Amino acid sequence: MIGELERCLNSLSDPVIGKIASGHGLSQPERNQLSYLLTDPVYLKACWKQWSENEKRVLQTFLFKAPQGILKEPDLSGFPANGLSPSQFRYALLCLCRQGWVYTGRDENRERFYLCPLEIRRALAKVLMGSAVTPLGDEGEIKVVSPMTMGIWQALFHFLVTLDHQPWPLTRSGQISKRYAQKLDVDLDLDPEALTRTKWSGDGELPPWVQLVTDLAEQWDLLERKEGYIMPKPARLQKWLQLSWGETVTLLYQAVRQALVSYWNEGEGYLTIMEIVEPGAWVSVKELVKARQLSYRQQTRSLDMEMHKLSGSLLRPLRELGWIEIGEAKGELFFRWLDLPPFTGEVREELPVYVQPDLEIMIPYTFPFAKRYQLAEMADFMGGDHYLHYEITEHSIERACRRGYSLEQILQRLEEWSCFPLPDAVRQQIGHWVQQFDGVLLESVVLVHTPDRLTAEKLEQLALNQHLPVKRWSSTCLSIPSSLSSQVEQWLRNEERNVSRIPEPLPGRITERGGFNDWWLPFAHLGSEILEDRYSEPAEVFPGIRQLPKIWTSGLRAYHPFMKREILRRCMEHQLDVRLEWRGNTVTVTPMELKLESGNWLLEAKETEGKKRRFCLNEMERLQVLLPWSAGQAFS
Repeated sequence: MIGELERCLNSLSDPVIGKIASGHGLSQPERNQLSYLLTDPVYLKACWKQWSENEKRVLQTFLFKAPQGILKEPDLSGFPANGLSPSQFRYALLCLCRQGWVYTGRDENRERFYLCPLEIRRALAKVLMGSAVTPLGDEGEIKVVSPMTMGIWQALFHFLVTLDHQPWPLTRSGQISKRYAQKLDVDLDLDPEALTRTKWSGDGELPPWVQLVTDLAEQWDLLERKEGYIMPKPARLQKWLQLSWGETVTLLYQAVRQALVSYWNEGEGYLTIMEIVEPGAWVSVKELVKARQLSYRQQTRSLDMEMHKLSGSLLRPLRELGWIEIGEAKGELFFRWLDLPPFTGEVREELPVYVQPDLEIMIPYTFPFAKRYQLAEMADFMGGDHYLHYEITEHSIERACRRGYSLEQILQRLEEWSCFPLPDAVRQQIGHWVQQFDGVLLESVVLVHTPDRLTAEKLEQLALNQHLPVKRWSSTCLSIPSSLSSQVEQWLRNEERNVSRIPEPLPGRITERGGFNDWWLPFAHLGSEILEDRYSEPAEVFPGIRQLPKIWTSGLRAYHPFMKREILRRCMEHQLDVRLEWRGNTVTVTPMELKLESGNWLLEAKETEGKKRRFCLNEMERLQVLLPWSAGQAFS
């Protein structure tokens, strides 16, 4: 998966990269070196000491408040969080953009947004919050209170396989049948209460978990509605199955992460902080909330209320989705990440598969989805968590036969997967059920005609080595399933063979897995076409500010009432702060609106804390326009 920072840096031209790199003391504009520097907690900690207070507050806003690390242009027109006026916020934002900590882009409506990449936010979390999420030294007293679940990866897989085996009829209005949805919900056996504070809270027509897996499948374009039924797209499903288990789990985490934080904006900060914790380490939820509130200097809710919000919006969903465990000790709540992607790498060795004499099959949660799909064609899913339970039944063997499996193929698959020899009772019972099947099968195949016997033999052996169905018809002709035609064509081209197709549309390409990033893009909020290649300049952020009369900005002065109104209008136009002498006090505010009431001009303004105030212009003795940077200091 291409990271956010990598995409941002790749979107910038070499001259822009050179300016950013130069600001960090790098002699060569190397993107990899710059990426390493910007995510190095040691370097970031040194930068933190040098940043202005306003720059620190802006970065804290990206870390703790901004959904997915993004602030949109309209967000800056109101009053940004953390005690900064719009001009202060914009200027600090400009400085951070010029240093490569923040990047700009345009959304589908051509509206500008600002992004602090996830990699930088995680490094910042380590600097600011590392001590707050230190794992406990003594974990012996913590008791796990959350049961293991099958994980969202198995739930989505079972949903797709269920539709693949028997498409669901749609209602007259084109909606999913409640009866079928409720049956799936029973099969999944996941806690609906865990999704109460998410977008899948169950307010719609479908049970929460059925709505969730449906949303995921539709976002990946895995489903189609055709002739009154909903079913998987065969080619798309088979491509998805070719992804590794680790890739699928990583993609699913990205998808549900995006959904969770978009539903609760503050969840972005909490989740980013949680993600710096190593898998297996218990962390106090109470200490996490206290540290976050202290660091952000904002306590909008009591500690108990904030913990309740965090538990319902993130911890309980992530527990039921399969990524974390929740524990308790002396009435205090803890969490820890499980050893799962994206926090750990791919599984190096597959865990054993057990085929029991009673026809029950136990597979590990890491069992590859392509093999799991083959298993689901000949066995029924019965539930499970760390180990998933499937059962071979008369119905499941009938299904396997209808899908083209012979007795030899069924037994061969089970023998390959099982860590022990296949029990004789299993062989006998499967054989008995296969003999009872009397259906007639139709199969679409592609004939491959080769110019010589050697090519046909090599192709046949290649297919057999990969356990792919192939049949030899003559010395130079063999047949393959139509789904393998693209794969066979590519192999022949690699052998420098001239390949031609009969000009008839062939359903194929279902064994191509597609690039990992192709599956990730539906859940990515970045694209090279919307990121801007520019080195931010003050004129872009504060257009027209250079044309303001210097006398307005050089100090406090008394003005004619008409000129007061003109100065304040220009401040509102550029969202600049103004310093006022009013009733013997000096105050700094951001002008919002001028009103004429009862013959008197009034100014409505906001203080940096966001509090609204009203001032009568006749009571203003002197005023000064404040530039975003310090008086008399030019922007470098």
